[in-house]
Amino acid sequence: MTTTTDVEQGVSLWLDAWRRLRRNRLAVAGGVVLALVAVLAVTGPWCVPYAYDAQDTALGAVRSRLGRDLGLAAEKEFNFTWIIDFPLFEYNEDEKRWEASHHLFSMPQEKYIPTLESDPGSVKGDLYDLVCNGVELASGSIRVHDPVLQERIFAVVGFSMEEAKKRFGFLLEAFRYGPPPHGGIAPGLDRLVTLIAGVQTIRDVIAFPKNTVGASPMDDAPSPVDPAQLADLHLAVIEEEKEEA
Repeated sequence: MTTTTDVEQGVSLWLDAWRRLRRNRLAVAGGVVLALVAVLAVTGPWCVPYAYDAQDTALGAVRSRLGRDLGLAAEKEFNFTWIIDFPLFEYNEDEKRWEASHHLFSMPQEKYIPTLESDPGSVKGDLYDLVCNGVELASGSIRVHDPVLQERIFAVVGFSMEEAKKRFGFLLEAFRYGPPPHGGIAPGLDRLVTLIAGVQTIRDVIAFPKNTVGASPMDDAPSPVDPAQLADLHLAVIEEEKEEA
């Protein structure tokens, strides 16, 4: 599986090559550089079968980095847009099954409901993201409120009703009382402040930011847990064995 770290490493390699081209003053016709990212169905950290999202992520990272490094992005402009028509399902090549792109409770767009089972790959959901300058500021969806439709979505991703009741019984029970059509959105105000402040990471605008290993230097968290508290919760801490140098 391609990870964010893989993408970042790939972008770094691409940028190193770009800098070498600039140092050598290699001219490209019309001042255009074409970046091709191919994802093939073979083994290796950069090869994910048919993972078009990996290609988009890699090229998007290259585009954003070049925009900053070459001064092509207008720093004082704020351009907002809504992103819609997300696919409701994506195919998991490793497990050979369909799974929810966002979550299992997103409403499919009405025109795709008749073909939900016969053509899951073409189904688009009532999903929406608010983006500013390429940064996702908010994300949400209209939620399923029809129990029959919810059961059909469970079936597409391979959930039996017994498994669904075990995991989401509280929600299925609520459906018995006739929930109204509803939706939601989760805004990231820290991301908006990051854009306004002109910094590159939300850690610069959060009062108690976590570092890259999940620790908070401001209040020294996480701190050791008292053994009595662990015993109350029937938990145990297993120390990793350190490899000898």
